Amino acid sequence: MFRANYEDYTGFSRFLCTSRDEALRSLCTEWGAELLDFPDPAFTASGFTPRHLMRDSDGLHPLPEYGALVLRQIVARLATKADTAIIQ
Repeated sequence: MFRANYEDYTGFSRFLCTSRDEALRSLCTEWGAELLDFPDPAFTASGFTPRHLMRDSDGLHPLPEYGALVLRQIVARLATKADTAIIQ
């Protein structure tokens, strides 16, 4: 769809993703929630999740390996919050 309608389709896709992330971060701030960054900052460089972490069948849904990265990120964040709470 993007290729057919936009000359710079990767730039347009990156724009949409950035806009989505900014909106989500704003909502989370408003609701007192935390929006985690992508598991690896390099993921946002291209605007796409690395191919080796995506299903070949559709290119939209990540593999369990991506889920494992996200879960490790959540565990690390919770551990940091728990350490901060203990110190306070």
